[in-house]
Amino acid sequence: MKKKSEMKAGEIQRYYKAKTDTRENLVASISKLERRNRRLSAEPGEAAENDLKIGVLRADKAEVDAHVAAFEAGRHGVNPPSSEQLETLKTLVTRVEQLTVERRILEEVVALTNKALGTFKEIHPGQTA
Repeated sequence: MKKKSEMKAGEIQRYYKAKTDTRENLVASISKLERRNRRLSAEPGEAAENDLKIGVLRADKAEVDAHVAAFEAGRHGVNPPSSEQLETLKTLVTRVEQLTVERRILEEVVALTNKALGTFKEIHPGQTA
């Protein structure tokens, strides 16, 4: 693993792209769940379930931010993201953005976001925020 000071400019650029795509995925998923809760067709039990998912996604976003802060401060090293990882993140963001906020689709939104988080955690292996 490399600390920021040990990375080449292209590696740092790829890292920040991975971070941006991961956060974008989280924010889009949170937004979709919140919009679903505002719909009149959302049942109370569904809204409560979505609120729980929103809380988990917000915690995941905070964890990503903590990893980035530790990297920027030179406290943690990372595995510079590969082109394949960046492509995976880009694809996942695109898929989440294209999905509607229908109840049956929201499970897929959360699953895609979890895949994006998994990819980001490969860049930060074994680290806790």
